[in-house]
Amino acid sequence: MNRGTWYFWGVFFVLSVVFCGCEQRSDCSEKNSSSLTEEQVRMLMLAKIEVLPFTKPRSWDDDAVPDGIEVVLRPLDSFGDQTKAIGTFRFELYTYQKASSNPKGQRVGFWEEDLRTRQSQLLHWDKITRTYRFRLAWTGQSPKPGKYVLEVTYLSPSGLRLNDVYILVAQMPREQVKENVEGRRNGGLNMF
Repeated sequence: MNRGTWYFWGVFFVLSVVFCGCEQRSDCSEKNSSSLTEEQVRMLMLAKIEVLPFTKPRSWDDDAVPDGIEVVLRPLDSFGDQTKAIGTFRFELYTYQKASSNPKGQRVGFWEEDLRTRQSQLLHWDKITRTYRFRLAWTGQSPKPGKYVLEVTYLSPSGLRLNDVYILVAQMPREQVKENVEGRRNGGLNMF
């Protein structure tokens, strides 16, 4: 055999080994992917949501008066690892009832955010912290300073429902506190 024939048979042998190996691997992966159980899929699905302490009333312009609430959420899978969520988040804000087994009072705010599109995922997902951030603007008058109960409910397309409750503290802006204190000083001491 000459050199060209050896080269032809060598290339043919290498290509046949590579081709057969690839075909066997694809058959093998098809078998494995079709045998995923429901339990295996559930392991990686969203299992819990947590409202993080960075959640608070915020101002989105240059003044100190809050324009709404920035909610920071951490979705977790069954291993406790951060993951993404596809579905709808409902946010409900209630007044806080002291010394009660159920601290939720009157509902003062309601928002709903849909995360079923690529655009909404890009808008709310923070790649650095691997959390979702939602800016919920006040509708009507902003709540007075004090404690509130924020209830967040996640609704998946498959019917899964998860929720978390967070006690939110709304504080009066510093400028307003200063104005109130100065107003009391200028008004004098009220005896009756």
